[in-house]
This record gives sequence, C-alpha cells and structure tokens, in this order.
Amino acid sequence: MFTSSLFQSSGPYHALVGESRRPDLDILRGIAILGIFFLNAPYFIDFANGYVPPLPLSSSDALLTRLSDLALEGRFRGLFLVLFSLGLVIQWQRCYKLQSPIPKLQRRLMILLGFGLVHSLLIWAGDILVGYALAGLLALPMLANPGRKLTMQGVAFLAFGSAMLLLLAVLANEPQTQFSDPNYQAYLAQFDGNFWHTRGANASNGALMLLALMLAILWQQLGMVLLTVAAWRSGWLVRPWPLAHSLALLVVVLACAYLSTWQWQDSGGFNEVLAMVVNSVSGFCTALIAVHLLYRWSFADNVLTRALAAVGKMSLSCYLSQSLFMVALLHFVGNEMANGFQLLDYVLLSALVSLVLLVVCPVYLRAFKLGPAEWLWRRCYKGE
Repeated sequence: MFTSSLFQSSGPYHALVGESRRPDLDILRGIAILGIFFLNAPYFIDFANGYVPPLPLSSSDALLTRLSDLALEGRFRGLFLVLFSLGLVIQWQRCYKLQSPIPKLQRRLMILLGFGLVHSLLIWAGDILVGYALAGLLALPMLANPGRKLTMQGVAFLAFGSAMLLLLAVLANEPQTQFSDPNYQAYLAQFDGNFWHTRGANASNGALMLLALMLAILWQQLGMVLLTVAAWRSGWLVRPWPLAHSLALLVVVLACAYLSTWQWQDSGGFNEVLAMVVNSVSGFCTALIAVHLLYRWSFADNVLTRALAAVGKMSLSCYLSQSLFMVALLHFVGNEMANGFQLLDYVLLSALVSLVLLVVCPVYLRAFKLGPAEWLWRRCYKGE
C-alpha cells in the first residue's frame, strides 16, 4: 500500500477531499472558466497582442483596460490553476487503494495533453490545457515529498519561470503594436473568410506558444501547482490564518497591482511581460484566498450558483466550446470584428456566451452525467 502522509483521511485533508464532489469548488471553477473567456476573447483576433485599439483611445477602452489590468488579468487563470491542482490531489486521494496512483493519473494527464495539443495547434494557440497537463505530469513524482521540500521546490520553479519570462522579454524587446501599423493591418487582412489562412496562422502561433511554454511558462505553472499542494498538505488552506499571513498576501497583491501599472507609462514589451508575470502571481494569491474563504463561508444555494456549478462540472467542454464558437465566428465576421470591435463589444459578446452556457449546462446535466469532452476524456483514460 502506498503510505504517504498525503492521504490522511481526517483533519484538513478530509475537509478538502471529503467523500463527494464539492459544489463550492465547482462554482469557483465555473467562475474561472467564464472569466477566462472574458479576458481571452480579444486574443482570438490577434493572439500575440490581444486587443489593439485605434487611437485616440476611447473612454470605454481606457476604463476597461485599466479595470482589467488592476483587477482581472491573471485572476481567473490563477483560480483555474489552483482548482486544477486541488483536482489533482483529489484524484490522488481517490486512487489511494491502488499500489501507486501515479500510473492512472499519468494516463489521465496524457489524455488531457492530447486534448491540449489538438486545441492549441488546430483551434486556438492560447490553450491552457497543455501547460496544466505537463505541470501535473512533472508534479506527480514530487507530491509525496516532505512539505518543506515541496514548498521550496514550488518557490524555486515559480521564480525560475518568472525570471525566464522577463529574460525573454529583454531579449525580444518588441515595441508596442499600433492599429495603424501596415504590418498589423496586413495581419488583419487574413480574416477574409479563408479558413486555411486563419488556421495556418494559429498553428504558427501555437508552435511559438509551446516554445514559450517549455522555456518559461510551464515552470511558473509547476511552481504554483506544488505550492498549492504544499498549502493543502500543511492544512494552511483550511485553518484560520494568522493576521501576519493575511497581511502578507494583501501586500503581495497590492505590490503586483502597482507593478502592473508600469505598462501604462511605458507600454514596451518588457513592461507588458512584467505585468503578465506579476498578474499571474497576484492571481495565484487571490485564488488561494478564494479557496481559503470557502472553508469559512459557503456560496448561497440559488439559481445562479447552481448554474455556475453546472458550468464548473463541464469546464472542459465549456472551455473547448468557447474556442470553437470564436473560430466559427471569426470565419464569418472576423474582418468586421478585427476592424470594428472595441473592448466593450468583446465584453458584451463574452457576457452573451456566458449567459448561454449558464442556461445550457444545467439543462444538459439533467439528461447526462458528464459533459461531452469530460465523457470522452474519461472513456479514453479508462479504456472503456
């Protein structure tokens, strides 16, 4: 029998895993997957730069950009990564009766990696599944390490990945893209209804993203996975925090918010990457706070929370369907969106998609136990 202290069935460990699925975690997962789409939507037009506004900047663009930079960027991805890490631990707990849970979880993560590679290269280059699957695979052999060692490994990987991202930004040193730039206008011209033009551009971006993932982003994500597991193993996530811990997290979040504003004064490539790094750290801290609060207060049971929980249960299906919807939309009206949409339009589009998912997912789960992507994932790794 595999006898790591990771598998204690009482105390804080039992509070996290329990005997059944936690609806509160599904609600958080639903919030994360809808929030990720809000932030990702403009990047379906230009994966490298996101939304490139025409100048002068409109008041709505200025307001939404500042709001996103200060309060939203990195938060939903951080929340989804922390929930992925907790899901990994929960799956490990459920495999406790096996001699070792690693082979089964390796198969599960390899299937997820396959989903991610197809999604990244054929659908959208901004895929998160590849990074999560690889981070999970790398984390598996370290999960049973002593808590202190696990924490040190997490900090080291997080620091290394963040430093590599900043180093790549220094080496690239790319200026900010302007809407009127001829090269950018030539890029927008690909949205002419030609499916193969857009898929070819996406495949190129996907390959570049995979390179950036291997050089930097993966190690940052691995660090966050290990730190989440260390926080869980110590019981820190579920017991009351000393005032010093709460203040330390608050200082980190505020410092990251301040550093992210540097790009407002100088929007060069380095400051944009710096903002991405500090927002990811801030998002990770915010996610830990959100999970911690679940053990002091629960979500109210109402129509909205039940709909969010349904989206959370079908998070993989929702994530992939969002990308497929955007690819189809760009195929038909991509040129009009590229040249006419402002940030407010993307917000309204995202709100509409979120509303549809909040209505469809609960109805779907009345007829089926799993979302279509979740069903296929389970069928593949179980070999049914």
